This record gives sequence, structure tokens and C-alpha cells, in this order.
Amino acid sequence: MSSIRGEHGRQMGRRLKRRNAIGEGWISYPLSMLESPALRTLSLSAVRVMHRLEVEHMHHGGAENGNLIVTHNQFIEWGIAQNAIAPAIRELVALGLVVITEKGCGGNENHRRANRFRLTYVNMKSREQPTHEWRKIETIEDAERLAAGARSEKDRRARDLGRRGLRAFKNKIPVTENVTTRPVTSDVTTFYNLGGVASA
Repeated sequence: MSSIRGEHGRQMGRRLKRRNAIGEGWISYPLSMLESPALRTLSLSAVRVMHRLEVEHMHHGGAENGNLIVTHNQFIEWGIAQNAIAPAIRELVALGLVVITEKGCGGNENHRRANRFRLTYVNMKSREQPTHEWRKIETIEDAERLAAGARSEKDRRARDLGRRGLRAFKNKIPVTENVTTRPVTSDVTTFYNLGGVASA
């Protein structure tokens, strides 16, 4: 009788195990992350970028965090506007949800290299525990300030580069002190014809 009960228990255990088994990749969020200022402040584009990185993480069986590659075109295919990708990535980095482990670079096809990413709230490639940098942001105000600053960072850099470029351009123009201008005399007569304006 006890052997029958034992076999019955083992069968029930196997059924429960099969019923509870998850047949595909998944990511869980702790309650503290869902309630965090960092997550609550995210723009829609940043949420989409984060989810696309999570999908990449799951496609690799959770074994490539820190080495995740999602190209610009893959973000666009995911439904993110081209001009929103870079600001969204900067936002995620500023809010401590994503780390760029290796900076990519643009350029022609032979020299182009994509960024490599790490999600801070899941295990790393080497199975080390998550680092949870997003926990350092304690208030909504801090999160909003960081996110806004990160999104506008490129605009500020572009303005700075523009100013530096203009200064460099001005510095290259030789300035001569002995340049004289010819005064305009009042006896210049202007007349109009069908071909345009002429002076006599």
C-alpha cells in the first residue's frame, strides 16, 4: 500500500513540475524596480529599447548579458523612430537600467560596429548577480532631471561642436590690417532694364 502511495506521489509531482515548467525565456522584475523612480520616469522609446534588449537577452538563453548586440536597424524594426533610438539609450544608461559595455561606432559598412549592452537588473554573462544601478536614484525629480539631461545631451554637444567649429573657422581666416574700402560716391547712377540691374 505504501509503495502505491509513493508511486502516486511521484506521478503527481511529475505532473505539477510539467504544469509549472516555463517553455520559453522570461525576465522578472522585482516590486522595488516596478515602483522605482527610474522605471516610472522612462519615456515610451526608452521602454521599447529596454524590451528589445530583453528580447535579445532571452534569445541567447540569458547567457550573453554584457555582450548583447542590437543594431540600429533592429531597433527601427522593433518600432522605434530612428531619431529616438540614441536619446532612449542615453536615458536608460543615465537611469541605471542599462550599461554600454563596449561603445560602437558608425561609419561605412566595413568599419561600423554596434554597441554592446548589459541589463543591470538581470544576471550577467558570467552568472554574477545583477548590479541594480537604478536603485541609486531615489526621487522622481532626480530621475526626471537625469532623463531629460540624457535625452538632450546630443543637442548640447552639437551646439558646443558648432561653436568650436565656428571659432576654428574664424581663426583660420587671415585678418589683414591694411585692407581699404573704396567709398561709394553719390554720382553712381543705377538704372533698370529687362536684363537686370546695372550701374553707370
